[in-house]
Amino acid sequence: MSIRGLSCIFPVPDIKKTARFYVSDLGFRAVEYLDCKESHICLYRDDIEIILLEASIDKVRDCEKKSVK
Repeated sequence: MSIRGLSCIFPVPDIKKTARFYVSDLGFRAVEYLDCKESHICLYRDDIEIILLEASIDKVRDCEKKSVK
């Protein structure tokens, strides 16, 4: 079995800054939809699509590992 494509949605604190990183450092192409009700940026490379959404928080919390009993 092989994976032929991947689509992900990433909530991030700053969609423009994050998109710049993906474009300049990782070779993605960005399409901006900033004038929409829910502004977002779509990133494309090969068979990968990443959708960046503006997060409502500035930092993602660390999750504590809990043992399952």
